[in-house]
Amino acid sequence: FEYVYYISRYSPFKLQFFIMTLYFIFSLKFFLSQLHIFEFLISCFLCLLLLNYLYCLYFIV
Repeated sequence: FEYVYYISRYSPFKLQFFIMTLYFIFSLKFFLSQLHIFEFLISCFLCLLLLNYLYCLYFIV
């Protein structure tokens, strides 16, 4: 949560975008959890990659 606090101090707009992205990811994971477990694990891995990419974007910009 230290990253979220830093982002909120840095820019409220980026914090709002970050929260909406998390909401989208969790809703996507919930939808994929209705499918097979293997596909759910793949989606979790992709979500982690997406989060890492977003963190890189936040600290570069």
